[in-house]
Amino acid sequence: VMAEHSNQLDGAASEGQTRVGYCLVPSDYLKDVPESWTVKQYTLVIPHREGVVLLGMKKRGFGEGKWNGFGGKIELKETIPEGALRELEEECCVSARMEDLKKRAIFTFIFQGNPKIMQVHFFSTDMSKLEGTAKETEEMRPQEFSVDSIPFESMWPDDTHWFPKFLNGDDFEGAFLYKNETEIIQHSFLPKRWPGVSEPGPVPTWHNLAELVPGDIHTWRERNLKEDYNTVIAGERVLLVPYRREHVDRYHEWMQDEEILKFTGSEPQTLEEEIEMQKKWETEYDKATFIVLHRDSKQMFGDVNLFFYEDDPCHAEINVMVAEKSFRRQGYATEIMKLMMHYGYRRLLARQFAAKIDKDNLPSIALFKSLHFEEVKYCNVFKQHELLWKPDASEIASSLLDSSMTEEYGSKHGKPNHS
Repeated sequence: VMAEHSNQLDGAASEGQTRVGYCLVPSDYLKDVPESWTVKQYTLVIPHREGVVLLGMKKRGFGEGKWNGFGGKIELKETIPEGALRELEEECCVSARMEDLKKRAIFTFIFQGNPKIMQVHFFSTDMSKLEGTAKETEEMRPQEFSVDSIPFESMWPDDTHWFPKFLNGDDFEGAFLYKNETEIIQHSFLPKRWPGVSEPGPVPTWHNLAELVPGDIHTWRERNLKEDYNTVIAGERVLLVPYRREHVDRYHEWMQDEEILKFTGSEPQTLEEEIEMQKKWETEYDKATFIVLHRDSKQMFGDVNLFFYEDDPCHAEINVMVAEKSFRRQGYATEIMKLMMHYGYRRLLARQFAAKIDKDNLPSIALFKSLHFEEVKYCNVFKQHELLWKPDASEIASSLLDSSMTEEYGSKHGKPNHS
């Protein structure tokens, strides 16, 4: 989860409270929620001017048939405010400036028996400063309402509790325990505990994901890898796609090359052994393996993977291979590394990345050092340099995670070209 605020919340959880994502909520709200709960972050924006608010009728999906603000999920490459601005424009065709976005609340929505907890970051913005005219989209039908005629009967039940606070100018946190989509069991409010978007002072870019992971990290990572089984990581020039049976034949051809075997520290295998290995990797959740395709031609030209250590679950060994010689020395490996490290940091809780590189593989050594890996050891037995990347907040923000996105495998980019 990428956020504009991190570790800036005042106070630890007191007796009877549990830290859930960015907020503190009454512990009894979680008593009927599975122990494997996770927190998903969302946005909500309501444009307003004196006496008037702009709402949208949800036309499809979760909340269909209800009036609501504009918002949704946060994409992999975004901060929370950036996601809020994008959703506003996508859902009603108006755009707001970052400086006109005011954070008003964080809502935590818990549904009995459901392990997925929704945390919604609510913003308001001045309607008079919007660019464009609100128009109906496939997602929403916008309409202005006076504050005296807000259609609460066709809104989420929690709106009647917090909307008056919003209209009164309050900033706050709210927690709601739902029995189902129409019945609230309990709700509570706390004063706001976050810095304003425009307030001065250092604000770390990245949230510590460990705070969002209750219990066992291995189980949490396994669940995410299963969810991401059909995920494509898309960069400017490359696509990282899940390693599937359709890739094995070409991969096997690569692994007959003596230089590749030497630099990857691999032993030659038969095609049948490679097929069995691919099947095995699909069900092993201490690793993540992607095949690299050229974004335009879909030509398969390399792979990248992460291996996690049992005794240090936030420590990942990363390996990248550009197998096709025509794709080497063109900056592809740098892009692949950034995308994979981005994904590992964001989805798999990697906090350190390690690499073991053959002493004669000088281009790889130079690549990793250009990405701020530092040599920590030389293993004379295996003739390998061991390098480590352990970031601070500025490195994460500036040198690595510039941009990436995820898409469903096969939905847009088609199948690989093995030529």
